[in-house]
Amino acid sequence: MPSIYDYPTVYDAIMRASTDQLDPEVETIDLLLREHGANAGRVLEIGSGTSPHGLPLAQRGHQVVGIDLSDPMLTYAQQTAQDLGVSNCYSKADLCDFTLNEDPFDCAIFMSETFPLFVEYDDLVNHFSCVHRHLKQGGFYVVDVDAHQKGYRHLNKVWGQNQVVLPGGFVNMRYEDHPADWMRGINHTALHCHIQTQDLNIVTADHWEIRVYSLWTLSVLIQSLNGWHLQGFYSYRDRSENIAQDASYYMLLVRQ
Repeated sequence: MPSIYDYPTVYDAIMRASTDQLDPEVETIDLLLREHGANAGRVLEIGSGTSPHGLPLAQRGHQVVGIDLSDPMLTYAQQTAQDLGVSNCYSKADLCDFTLNEDPFDCAIFMSETFPLFVEYDDLVNHFSCVHRHLKQGGFYVVDVDAHQKGYRHLNKVWGQNQVVLPGGFVNMRYEDHPADWMRGINHTALHCHIQTQDLNIVTADHWEIRVYSLWTLSVLIQSLNGWHLQGFYSYRDRSENIAQDASYYMLLVRQ
């Protein structure tokens, strides 16, 4: 079954965050880099997708390398960078097992609430080990996390049904929640799309296991890893620790 990740322009049309969300996130990362003395910092964008953060960071003078598993996403991001006149480089990589032929980075970012898709502890250990290897000592890691304010899903539920207009067509979409595996701490969500344009008539399906985190479980996770200092959890709105009402927040780690 095709995936929404196979169609980057459709993915952006239905899943890309609004500028009201993206702009403060990019601003926060840019300020953190400059506060660390990296006015033209080296940034590793993990799970880069269509690079909604890496591209504007490059336009602010930073050097960005993105990694992702999706060939169509990588091709799209690279072409967009070329169109914008920035020198970003995108490479295919397993996010839990990667080695890049790159100089150390000032920071890494894992955005768009993708981090909770890692649901196995061994994958998390390997992922943080890879990021650690690629950061400078004292470099930082910004991890975007969904607050999961509704907790575990207990029922089958269809939601988010919508039709989004595309150039020359449209996409009908719906999400489905399935009962959580509360013993493993995981929600189950699916996205179904029917894409119809002049060139496409495609049905896609994506199924995700999503770990439900709290600040406490994240703190325990980081304490179990070697070489990291957890600086804290912060709001994109004002970089404060007042995140109780935020749908997402960022975890800030420093490589030791």
